[in-house]
Amino acid sequence: IITIGQKIWDFIISGKPSADYKVMKASVVPEGITSWTQLSGWSRPVSKVYHVEFKDIFGGVAGGFDYRITFIYGGNYNGKGKFIGEISFVPANIKLHTDRSIVVKAEILDTFNFGSVTDPVAAAQLQITWSSSTTLHYDMKSVEYVLYGNGEIQDLTHGTFEQL
Repeated sequence: IITIGQKIWDFIISGKPSADYKVMKASVVPEGITSWTQLSGWSRPVSKVYHVEFKDIFGGVAGGFDYRITFIYGGNYNGKGKFIGEISFVPANIKLHTDRSIVVKAEILDTFNFGSVTDPVAAAQLQITWSSSTTLHYDMKSVEYVLYGNGEIQDLTHGTFEQL
């Protein structure tokens, strides 16, 4: 099982009310495949939105953002396996006070096979980190998820498990 596409996505806003980022995508497919389109039997895309909020030094809301994780799952190669296609991470709805900056990074750390050699079930470990600072305050947090070729998402940070 290999990863095709960009494995690291960076997003930065520094002290101005604007955003500049690109949506990057990656797929987890059998070794030797050059594109997720060489597989068949894909599910419809699934998408999950998460919210991050920043507090100021007085405990009030100083801004935040949403991020969306989207992927397709269940693709097979010659009738075997459940692979992952088009994993994407997209920051959205960004609201920050003017004195605050934000740095967000999403990275596929590793890929795994939770099936057998002859009928693999792909998985990708996705880590998202963000930091936000002002002249008086700094926040940094991270979360980790595992996306599975059968459509499940496991939140390693909070210990939750969802079937989509």
